[in-house]
Amino acid sequence: MIHHLPIIIGMLVAIVSPIISYYVRIPLVLVEFIIGILFGTILEKGIPNKSEVAFISYVGFLILMFLAGFEVDFDFMEEFKPRELIFIFLYVFMLIPFSFLSALSIGLGHSYMVVAPLISVGLGLPILKESNIIETDLGQKLLILGSVGEVSSIFYISFVNALLKFGVVQAIVKTIITYVVLILAIVFAKALKNKLKEYRTVVKSISLENTHIFIRLALFTTFISASLFELIGMEPILGSMLSGMVLGYVIRKKEVINKSFYDMAFGFFVPLFFVYTGFSLNIDYISKNILMSGITIGTVLFFARFGISFILLLAGFRLVELPFVSLFISFPFTLLIASIKILSDIKYITPDQGVAILIGTVFSSLVYPIMFKIFARFYVKDENI
Repeated sequence: MIHHLPIIIGMLVAIVSPIISYYVRIPLVLVEFIIGILFGTILEKGIPNKSEVAFISYVGFLILMFLAGFEVDFDFMEEFKPRELIFIFLYVFMLIPFSFLSALSIGLGHSYMVVAPLISVGLGLPILKESNIIETDLGQKLLILGSVGEVSSIFYISFVNALLKFGVVQAIVKTIITYVVLILAIVFAKALKNKLKEYRTVVKSISLENTHIFIRLALFTTFISASLFELIGMEPILGSMLSGMVLGYVIRKKEVINKSFYDMAFGFFVPLFFVYTGFSLNIDYISKNILMSGITIGTVLFFARFGISFILLLAGFRLVELPFVSLFISFPFTLLIASIKILSDIKYITPDQGVAILIGTVFSSLVYPIMFKIFARFYVKDENI
C-alpha cells in the first residue's frame, strides 16, 4: 500500500475540483468537501496512515481561520458614516437573540442555536465581485455589514467557547484577558510598524509586500497565537482568527499580500483541510431526522437575518434590498465549519449534531449564493450597472 496515498488522493481532488467547480457553478470549497465525502465513503477502510493528512489539514484549518480574520476590511468600517455604522452594529447584536428565538420556535435544540447568528463573508466576497456590484453603493454597504458581522462573530464564538467550557465567571475573565491582549497586540504592531518607517532604506528592500516575508510572518503569528490560546484553555483556531485580525488592522494594503498568501494557502493546505473534513464525515450518522435538522438550520440562517432586516433601513439600505442583503450574510461557511470543531471539542454537540450543522452549512452554501446571483442580475439591470 502506498504510504502517502491520503495526500495523493487529497491533492488529486484539489487539482480536479476547480474544473468541476467551474462547470457546475458551485463554490470550490464545497466541491472539495463533497468529493472528500465520496472518497471517504468509497475508500473508508482502504486509506491507511491518515495522520499525515490530518496534520496538514489542521495546519490548513489554522491558516483558513487566520484568513477569516485577515480579510476583515477595516478601511471600509472607518470610512462609513458613524450613524449608519451604529445601526449595523445594532442589527448584528440583535441577530443573536432573534436567531435563538427563531431556532426555538421551530423546535431546534439549544446545540443548534449557538451557530445561527454567525456571519462570514469568505464565500460571499467572490460572488459579490462576479455579480459586478462590488463597487456600487450597495456593494460597499454589504462589505461593511459583512466585516462588522465577521468581527462580531469571532468575538461571539470566542465568548461562547469560554462560557460553555469554563462557566460565566471564568468566561468573562478569559474573554477580558483575550481582548486586552488583542488590543496590546494591535498597539505593539502599530508602534513597530511606525518604528520601521524610520528605517526606510531597510524596509524598502524587506517589505511586508515581499511575499516570503509576509507568509513567514503570517504563519508565525498564526501558530504562536494558536499555541497561546491553547495554553490558557481556549480554542487554538480562535487565536488564529484574532491574529489575522491584528495583522489585517495594521497592514491595510492587502492586494499583493492577499494574492501571495491565498495562492499558498488555497494551493495546498486549505484544500486538504476540506477534503479531509469530507474524508472524516461518518455518513452512518445521516438519517432522515438529521437531514431535516440540517435543512432546517440552513433555513433559519436566512429567515433569522431577514426577520430583523428592517433595522438596516436605518443604516441606509433600501426596502427592496433587504432580501438581497439577508441572502448575502446567510452562508457563513468558514465560521460554521469552525464552530463545529469548537463545539465538538468541548463535547457541546454530538457527532450526529455536527453532521446536521454540516448539512445546514452545505445547504446554505449551495442554495443562497444561487439566489443571490439571480437577485444580482435584476439589480444590475435596474441600476444600469
